[in-house]
Amino acid sequence: MDPDDDAFEATMRAQQARRRTRFERTVERLRELDLAIDSQVEAMTTEDDDALGRPTIARALIAGRLRLERRGCLPAPDRPRRSRLYPA
Repeated sequence: MDPDDDAFEATMRAQQARRRTRFERTVERLRELDLAIDSQVEAMTTEDDDALGRPTIARALIAGRLRLERRGCLPAPDRPRRSRLYPA
């Protein structure tokens, strides 16, 4: 594999473009679910396309966890969790 090969470079650019598109669609979907992570994503370095993906989304969600706990969307760590699948 020659990293200076034009075909290889074109394939990598296309892959990175698809990755960025998926990332932006995921951020948009979270916004629609009222789980916006815009401020967390802005605080991250997202210029490097090859770093975008599920781990980046996960880091942003974890960074926003305190905000979600305060809104009552997630239980605080010191509170017992109640399953939504089974009656209390």
